[in-house]
Amino acid sequence: MGAVTRLLAGAALAITPAAPATAAHHSPTCHYVNQTDDPAPIREGPGKKHRKTAELPPSDDPIKATCAARGRGPDHWVRIKTGDQKGNWVWRDRLQVWTGE
Repeated sequence: MGAVTRLLAGAALAITPAAPATAAHHSPTCHYVNQTDDPAPIREGPGKKHRKTAELPPSDDPIKATCAARGRGPDHWVRIKTGDQKGNWVWRDRLQVWTGE
């Protein structure tokens, strides 16, 4: 039985495509705006425990960031992908999806 298991495992590895060494993981990009009355804090990492580095003022100008659903917890923060705050984080609940208008 052990030989059959090893043979099947080897066959599975043989047909599983290997990722190229040069391929980089890219997370989807979403566009958001802050249309609230107050500026949204920008932080060094996802969560209030991280230091605030700046504020995103209310604006109709979109920012590019990772995609996330509204909610609580570290999975509900978006990482900014462009501009001076690239790499920093904003809580998704403070942002609205940009509709292009």
